[in-house]
Amino acid sequence: MTGLSITRRAAVFGVLSASATSRGSAQEAFPARPIRVIVPFGAGGLADVTTRIAGEAMARDLGQPVVVVNQPGANGVTAAKSVLSSPTDGYTLALLTNGTAVAAATTRNSGFDAEKDFAPIALLGTFDFVFLVAGKGRFGSLSDILEDARRSPGKLTIGTVSAGSSQHLSAVLFKSLAGIDATILPFRTSPDVLTALIRDDVQLAIDGYAAAAALLGDGQLRAVATSGLARSPVLDDVPTVHEAGVAGFEVTSWNGLFAPVGTPRAAIDRLTTSVAAALSQTAVRQRLLELGITPACGADRSCGGLPQEAGRRLAADIKKWRMVAEKAGISTP
Repeated sequence: MTGLSITRRAAVFGVLSASATSRGSAQEAFPARPIRVIVPFGAGGLADVTTRIAGEAMARDLGQPVVVVNQPGANGVTAAKSVLSSPTDGYTLALLTNGTAVAAATTRNSGFDAEKDFAPIALLGTFDFVFLVAGKGRFGSLSDILEDARRSPGKLTIGTVSAGSSQHLSAVLFKSLAGIDATILPFRTSPDVLTALIRDDVQLAIDGYAAAAALLGDGQLRAVATSGLARSPVLDDVPTVHEAGVAGFEVTSWNGLFAPVGTPRAAIDRLTTSVAAALSQTAVRQRLLELGITPACGADRSCGGLPQEAGRRLAADIKKWRMVAEKAGISTP
């Protein structure tokens, strides 16, 4: 009787041990299937291309495809809700950006809290906006524009993409800190903005380097300032807005990977390690730099604190843009 009991206990112990080993193997095997990244912008945009470049390298490291799913709309709210309604298993991730922070700062009823509901995985990269004038126009510098705006209040028109976008709020912040009276004119797309600038429908435009690169190259546009505190690596001969005379102006855009809160720490850590490996590759870094994006990691993987930096930027930008939007009276339902 005692021997039979021992045998039964041994069998039960064997089953439990096998089950525990199976669970451990499953955890160690992450990822075991493709990973989706929900991008809150359409295909071909800077956020989309950045995610695809990093995702291709991550896929090689992880041994599983990293699939980009584009879900534009509602200032990123649609994409964020899609991720938050997915299982918290590490297989559905969100690309959040400074645009997410703008949406969080200006949308009253989004249905989620970006800071509380998302866990940061890694910052991918940062980039500046470029202050642009027509290549054959009368302005040669941002100082020229400021002097003209102060001499003729209300005459300057600044073009950006849609109202409430990062570019639009950058123009609002610029007006405020420069102390000028100017009209901000929103357009549907970047090409619309840049065409208006060439036609002199607007005298100044604020947009990303990638959108303007070809027109800068052929002389149709001229960069007069960049939005970061330090000069852009792709336009290092162009002063920052701060250098050009608008003290305290700084707008640095960013892209980062986030997961829904509750995602296993092991999965997040594995993904963070994969991002670091991807961003340290020379080919990846070169492709991002050509778009005007500074990778979050150095070539030597000097990228400690990737999750912390992504979380810090999200929180800081929400606070910053909420203040700008409230001062300008900008909000959406």
